[in-house]
Amino acid sequence: YSIVYLAQDYMEETTKYYCALYVTDIDAPIISLEREIKTEVKKGKKINIVKATAEDNLDGKVEVYVYLVTPSGVILPVENGGTYKATEKGVYKIRYMSIDSYGNMRIDVYEITVV
Repeated sequence: YSIVYLAQDYMEETTKYYCALYVTDIDAPIISLEREIKTEVKKGKKINIVKATAEDNLDGKVEVYVYLVTPSGVILPVENGGTYKATEKGVYKIRYMSIDSYGNMRIDVYEITVV
């Protein structure tokens, strides 16, 4: 936005002062899951990566990136709405990440225990 201030003195001389006002966004996108995540899976079975969407207050729909962290700490990109075969016991973490055009980021993390 542009703002113009006008000032006039007692001699009726006028001066203008211009300034710019920049509006920024501080709200991160909201991530929504299509359904609840199953929190326990047996070893050798598939972990369902529940499909997620994200909505931003200014950008509208934004991309969702999904990563799986294995019990041994390996971080893998996985398909949003896909599956992953659980090959080791322990706690897996699914990380859903979304970022808007202002750089506001949201990361939602869900844990799945493989027995």
